[in-house]
Amino acid sequence: RKLKQVAKAHDKAINTLFKGEGGQLLSAGRDGKVQFWDTSMNNTKTIDIAALLGKSCRRPVIKSVCLNDDSSKLLVGTEGSEIFEVDAASCKDLHNGALVSGHYKDELWGAASNPMKSEVATVGDDGTLRLWDLKARGLRAGESVLDLAGMARAVCYSPDGKLIAVGFGGSVGKGRQKCDGEYAVYDAETLALVHKAKDSKEWIQDLKFSPDGKTLAVGSHDNTVYFYAVDKGWKLRSKFSKHSSFITHLDFSEDSTFLKSNCGAYELLYSDVFTGNQITSASSLRDSPWATDSCILGWGQQNPPTEAGGVGASDPPAPPPPPPTPPTTEMFNSNPSRRPHSASTYAPPQKHTTYCSTFMAAVVVSTTIFASLSNIATVSNASRYPPLGKLFDVGDPENYPYFFQGIYRSRSLHLWCEGSSIDNGQPVILFEHGWMGSSMDWGLVRGPMSEFTRVCSYDRAGYGWSDQGPEPRTSEQIARETERLLEVAEDYIWEGKGRSQLLLAGHSMAGFQMRIFQDRNKDLVGGILFADAVNPDYVPGAGFGNRNHPTP
Repeated sequence: RKLKQVAKAHDKAINTLFKGEGGQLLSAGRDGKVQFWDTSMNNTKTIDIAALLGKSCRRPVIKSVCLNDDSSKLLVGTEGSEIFEVDAASCKDLHNGALVSGHYKDELWGAASNPMKSEVATVGDDGTLRLWDLKARGLRAGESVLDLAGMARAVCYSPDGKLIAVGFGGSVGKGRQKCDGEYAVYDAETLALVHKAKDSKEWIQDLKFSPDGKTLAVGSHDNTVYFYAVDKGWKLRSKFSKHSSFITHLDFSEDSTFLKSNCGAYELLYSDVFTGNQITSASSLRDSPWATDSCILGWGQQNPPTEAGGVGASDPPAPPPPPPTPPTTEMFNSNPSRRPHSASTYAPPQKHTTYCSTFMAAVVVSTTIFASLSNIATVSNASRYPPLGKLFDVGDPENYPYFFQGIYRSRSLHLWCEGSSIDNGQPVILFEHGWMGSSMDWGLVRGPMSEFTRVCSYDRAGYGWSDQGPEPRTSEQIARETERLLEVAEDYIWEGKGRSQLLLAGHSMAGFQMRIFQDRNKDLVGGILFADAVNPDYVPGAGFGNRNHPTP
């Protein structure tokens, strides 16, 4: 091709281009500026995002831009994992801050809930401490982000919620960090520094306050747990150094006397908080009540999955947990039990992604922040808790038979809908969960979306509140069952107004059956959104052409 024209656009690298209406072109990049170009490549407007947003934009390196249909509003996505909405004409920030924000560098490990209110603290490899309001589904009002001395991977609240302790350091394959081994304590309201110390040279993976608030335990990658006397000026009281590998998890007993700890060598050891001595008779503490249950090894956590990052148990009284998943789940009973295979719910982590719409921005918040903060609840029987939606009998002896021991059986699928699409003509959104999930997986996305359209999610056969389905479980079979569910629940889904188009949204394994469902129902499906969906070609033999390949 012949080069027609060269235009000087930016002082640094260009990261993104966007084509608007009427041939308008937008460019943006590392200089933090958005340039507008007409069809003759004349520069018609410049928006300096760094100057416009000031300190509210933490890293004004622009990674993505997008105009709405009438070119009146501009979305700007930055390297700091933030999305801003700007008036394209007046160049004003429409929301006095980011629509979406999050940690933005390497990995996110540290998360802790405030024991006194609906607030969560997170720390990450980006070197920031962030405080989130769970009710507002975003950063809390007031002081909410603090720049730390370096990357951090451990955080906890004091029992009264007034202090936040942070453990520093980490490894991303780039050598040691200057902050490795440090810990710091901050005021939970003002984020002012209360105390800072360093007794270890290796990074901190876990730390916790004792239930009485008088001891802070810090677990380091030097194989040692450090015990600090909070009520005596944070003096180092004792050390426990019997582990043969780096410390991964810590839990205090309810009386603040003992500590159980796990390490990288999959050891479970017990120690005296005051002397640092090992409690060699582990069975003597078998039935001791523990203030937290984050250790992945213990009397109650039997045969854990090899790469489990952590487990937890809710404090009574607890809200109704999600319904049980099939018995093949690999998160095990968090209550003391002699049975070696008491399985509980396992919620897989989700990866961060960025979208240019209200719907997609909601998915960003769900998958980057709140998924990281989800609690793992132990459940025993879904019948203890009423379904969130309705149960629909999808049995049909002629077209959708389900026979057991030669007898036709009825069976139900759980469907949960809310919101309305009657007045605005929007499509109904149908959510489908991933492997070992349920209709509740999309809960944080459904809420915002139900404000302007009808949203539905369902439990596949054998998951959540739905009955088991016929074998073999294939993507083709699941797609047919979804068709049957839409048939019997049509009035519930479309509010008695007849069918309109569906927008499908699937996570992980749902990518298999949603592709097949769309192929079978091209006129019904108006679009598909995949969140970290499995590529059919990723699993040998399970490509799109093999619809009858067994699914998990």
